[in-house]
Amino acid sequence: MNLKSFIAYLLMVLITLLFLLIFHLCPWEIQNKELISKNRKLMQEEKNIPIGQKLDNPIEASSLQHFSEKTPDLDALQEITREAKELIKKGLSALELKQKGYTANILKKAHFSAQKLKQLGYKARDLKTAQFKIKALKTAGFLPEELLQAGFLPQDLKKAGYLPHELINLNNDIFQQIGYKAKDFKRDFISLEQLEKKGYTIFNLIQVGYSPLELSFRYTINKIKLEACYNLLQLKKAGFSAKELILYLGATPQELKDASFSAVQLRYTGLSLYGFKSIGYTPEELKKAGFSAKDLKEMGYPLQELIPPLYSLKQLLQEAHFSLEEFKELGIPAQVLNQNGVPISQLKEAGYLIEELKGFKFSVQELKDVGYTLEELKEKGFSLEQFLFAGIKLQNLKTIYTLEELRNAGSNIKELQKGGYTLEELIQLPNVGLELRDLKITLKQCLELNCSSRLIKEFGYSKEELKRLGFLVNFFPNGLIKSITQINLQTGKKMRTNFFDHSLKTCLINLYDSLGRLCKTYKPTAKKLKKELNLTIF
Repeated sequence: MNLKSFIAYLLMVLITLLFLLIFHLCPWEIQNKELISKNRKLMQEEKNIPIGQKLDNPIEASSLQHFSEKTPDLDALQEITREAKELIKKGLSALELKQKGYTANILKKAHFSAQKLKQLGYKARDLKTAQFKIKALKTAGFLPEELLQAGFLPQDLKKAGYLPHELINLNNDIFQQIGYKAKDFKRDFISLEQLEKKGYTIFNLIQVGYSPLELSFRYTINKIKLEACYNLLQLKKAGFSAKELILYLGATPQELKDASFSAVQLRYTGLSLYGFKSIGYTPEELKKAGFSAKDLKEMGYPLQELIPPLYSLKQLLQEAHFSLEEFKELGIPAQVLNQNGVPISQLKEAGYLIEELKGFKFSVQELKDVGYTLEELKEKGFSLEQFLFAGIKLQNLKTIYTLEELRNAGSNIKELQKGGYTLEELIQLPNVGLELRDLKITLKQCLELNCSSRLIKEFGYSKEELKRLGFLVNFFPNGLIKSITQINLQTGKKMRTNFFDHSLKTCLINLYDSLGRLCKTYKPTAKKLKKELNLTIF
């Protein structure tokens, strides 16, 4: 080998080493995240084809076609990547690369990213054909218009993550096809005015999720009603108040009621009280709306529609001021009215008969206001218990009732005594001994009034106690008291003996002088006894 040949050989080696050094110092950046399959090995003739022979070599063209149709192995992938890189270094355009067979699909498999392919001049349509996802194209910097021209649908733009403000300048029809909802517009601060400019009608806005109430901040209720074809019921459900519908639509109360507006919702619309009745609200609905008995009376509802359980009698009487005559016409019993605070004097004035008032509880003043005497009231059926409850004094009642009746009605001995009854009268009553004893009435007083032997027993003293008190008692064989003798505890002399018959009454009296000698015997009569003994009873 001569010197020239050696130098030429050395230069070739140096050039080769320099090429390899440059290749390793400038690695090709792969951004595509698709997985690499090593399942298939390229045929030997498909490898190491010189770059300058692209498309000039049938084997090369076949290799690229095979590469685009199949999943390449790692060696093939690296080879195609190197070759494409060399072509790009030479300044070939995307069109020239495609002419040589390097489609976006092939370069995608060679792990070229969408962004890199865009930089090389590949169009969005090329990348879509290569099945790049729209998000990758958006990231690569393609404009929405380019994506649409590439064949993507308007709906795909939303899936790619475009916000409404990024697409607001698109054609109106296309923008509406994207599929944004009200929540998307509100989140991106797109105003109703902007949407209106994009061709959205009120009907469209409701379709995408705006409520009529939200639209009322820009449009009139009447415009919303007309364009959305809403009726009053739908407007009510949308949140519009009865007052707004009356004010802005001129809706009548009847129309609002037919649209299921309650009396509560109509209450503060300025509707007159009479208007509620005229449009057919029931008293029950009006009460639920908070109307009082007085309000319903002013509306024109009769008493018969308002009586309990709807409103209480007190409300109807004291608030609504229905007359007692109206209650009487409805057959409301006088007793029911009296129990609700109506005095019997007013009931009488309203036309209730005195017979209808019996069984009531009333005061003395009310009784006086009626204008009847006790005798008349008693004849009409008023009871002694009612008179006593009313506080009628016993001295007034004793003229129309017996002592026994007053006693049986619950009057005690003290009350009867205050009512004007004498001890002589009181000791004739049964079971009064203990009460007399509590009132400090003595046996001596009772014996001097010819009391019965029964009363002596009712005092409850034992034989020994009677003896200590100065009384000696004799009994019949049957246990009844035969006689009782009063002894002067200082002298021990007899003073008086009362004899009793089997009827328990005093039948004979012996009187003794200061020496204990019998001076008089007689059968008792109360009148004669009072005169002889000059007794003062209370």
